[in-house]
Amino acid sequence: MFKMETEQLQKQNLKQLSENRILVFENDDELSISLSRLLCRENFSVFIANNIEQATELLNMEQISCIIFGLNQPFKRSCKQLSMISSHDQKPNILVLSAFDWIEVQKELSGITIKHFMTKPVKQEQLIKQILEHKKSPI
Repeated sequence: MFKMETEQLQKQNLKQLSENRILVFENDDELSISLSRLLCRENFSVFIANNIEQATELLNMEQISCIIFGLNQPFKRSCKQLSMISSHDQKPNILVLSAFDWIEVQKELSGITIKHFMTKPVKQEQLIKQILEHKKSPI
């Protein structure tokens, strides 16, 4: 019984640890820095990845609750990266930021589990609102 309670506590601690951890996966350095500053002001721990290798390494090392993924050109490569991220064992919530309209990308993203899609430019208040909603409603 003690072992089971210990395991439950460990899982609960990991969940609490990851709740405020966000991975920003965006190849635009200026946008990554701006998002990081905004999220840090809102008391989130932020990790930044500029490529799939960095993102995968961070997901393997850290507990992440949400990924903010920048869907960029080249479009097909970006979709492939998003697919790889979404299939990671952690299954964090994914919030996609894109200059493309949802109608343009809906077919390509149909097999990928994302929590929310936002078209750039994104208002700060809307982004924070979506992240907070992700925390309240896990997949």
